[in-house]
Amino acid sequence: MLDAHFAGATIVSVAIAIIALTGLIQALRLVRLAMLHKTLRRIIDAGLPIDIDLLDRALGDRPRVERGLSDLRNGSLLLALALACAFFALIQTDSAIRRMAFGVGAFPLLVGSLMTVWGGITLRRQRD
Repeated sequence: MLDAHFAGATIVSVAIAIIALTGLIQALRLVRLAMLHKTLRRIIDAGLPIDIDLLDRALGDRPRVERGLSDLRNGSLLLALALACAFFALIQTDSAIRRMAFGVGAFPLLVGSLMTVWGGITLRRQRD
């Protein structure tokens, strides 16, 4: 159905886009932390008390339930991506493209499975 070179170029393009998006997210996180640092510096200079719970929340320390739900959500998304790669592989007639699509789908399958199991364990521990 697809030329092997076209499929390879598409997969590489998607990988580069994911890497660029990850870099953008990290840059925005750095900007957010710089703004938080500036705000904390102003609070300290003004002599106001800093609430530890508010500081933990601002630094991204989320409660265990929230982390477990995030792991479940992200794991489910990765499993859906792996399923999409598997369906893409099944409709291909060229065996090279099929192997490549199954190979690409193996990573989100394994990571998504691990995140889903870990999120379930985290939520179960919180419930007990």
